[in-house]
Amino acid sequence: YLDIAEFRSKQRTPNPSYAILAGALNNSENHDIRNARKVDNVSPAFNLQWYANEDVMSYFRYAKGFKDGGFNANDTTASQDAFGYEDEEADTYELGLKTTLLEGSMTFNAALFYTQFMERQVSTFTLTGYVVGNAAESITQGFEADMRWALSERLIVGASVAWLDSYFTSFPDGPCTAEQTRAASEAGESDCRQDLTDQGTDYAPKYSGSLTSQYVQPIGDTLELRLQVDVNYSDEFFYSQDRDEADLQQAYYKVNSRLSLLHFHQGWELALVGKNLTNEMTRPFGTDVPLFVGAHFAATDPPRSVALEGVLRF
Repeated sequence: YLDIAEFRSKQRTPNPSYAILAGALNNSENHDIRNARKVDNVSPAFNLQWYANEDVMSYFRYAKGFKDGGFNANDTTASQDAFGYEDEEADTYELGLKTTLLEGSMTFNAALFYTQFMERQVSTFTLTGYVVGNAAESITQGFEADMRWALSERLIVGASVAWLDSYFTSFPDGPCTAEQTRAASEAGESDCRQDLTDQGTDYAPKYSGSLTSQYVQPIGDTLELRLQVDVNYSDEFFYSQDRDEADLQQAYYKVNSRLSLLHFHQGWELALVGKNLTNEMTRPFGTDVPLFVGAHFAATDPPRSVALEGVLRF
């Protein structure tokens, strides 16, 4: 992999009063910074499979990942260090099992995984937007398994479960919460950092899982009625890097369903689709409100919805 890039960030405010106002509102300074990047990378992968028999296969996989560094167009602090960020690399190990059981009526898969990130890229919210930087190191490890079982010709059930342990092994210069930043400012400190070493990463629920079932009922020789119900669970997780308690999504369940009638020969399907039937209020994203310490805003996932869906295949 070869990447060559050059970037220039330039900010000029001709009126001195505008410069003072801009600096007060968004911590910006006049600057003219130039930098260039050239990256060479080789990311190998190794995969080994062993078949105990035609229904049981185990495997081991190693892969080296890579994410190119870059430049922060949103940074306005005139800092050469904040202007650019370095490449991220990761080493991943996975040991897994894939099986077909009960004369083909069931599949069961499981995997253990371990990933170590070096110079992990993290995105931090500032008054002018998100600025990308590098945490030192982090580890993501866990276990996941899934099964699918045809209990009869008409009824199929499935399940999946995952355990995740994702944390920073070294992140001494992590971002502060808004309250911490205000306290540091009142103490005369121009920059606030907190040590997030051994703290969990964002968007990393410790436990998650799902249950699903599908029932099929033929109607004559041309029609088929299908009912599917899914239950999905997620443990709590932070959706902000600074681990502010206001940005913690609590654990939740969500239930989805689909009732459909389809015609084999004419190719049409009519379905009644329900999503988030328990009307769980969940937040996939949120952060501090600029200039209002202690205030937060967040986006929300769609609430309960019921829709009529039509499909025509030809």
